[in-house]
Amino acid sequence: MPYKKILIAVGESKTSRIALYESIPLAKRLSSQLCIVTVANEVSSRGYTASAHDIINYQRDIKERHQKILDEMKQMVLDDGFTAETILIEASTNLKSISENIIETVVKWGADLLIVGTHNRRGTRRFLLGSTAEETLRNSPIPVLLVPSNEPD
Repeated sequence: MPYKKILIAVGESKTSRIALYESIPLAKRLSSQLCIVTVANEVSSRGYTASAHDIINYQRDIKERHQKILDEMKQMVLDDGFTAETILIEASTNLKSISENIIETVVKWGADLLIVGTHNRRGTRRFLLGSTAEETLRNSPIPVLLVPSNEPD
């Protein structure tokens, strides 16, 4: 099947960059459109804490961090001689999970392949930490390419 619209879901992890590196040559080879999407929410933003009275600034900072991720990744694609669209989803405004937001974007954008990085967690760690990649894989209406980080967990 020729994949003409490839959507890549990214976040703050190194795994997202690895998945993007895999996406660019594939999109080039297939002459596909590439779209990079990230979901800005409190759960996906590591290393940041805020008090209750600072929630508006907290949400703004999360949005800015995720926009920076998109900008950096779009520049990586441009530096490699290709183009990409970007979509920033603010999960705090819709109360859906990261996976639900990704799948909704897959449908709206009309993607025919989804690429997601995965940390390769197994056993208890995967159970305790959850797995956005696994939830997305289970619920995706289109094929999903999982890109492992190949880094020790």
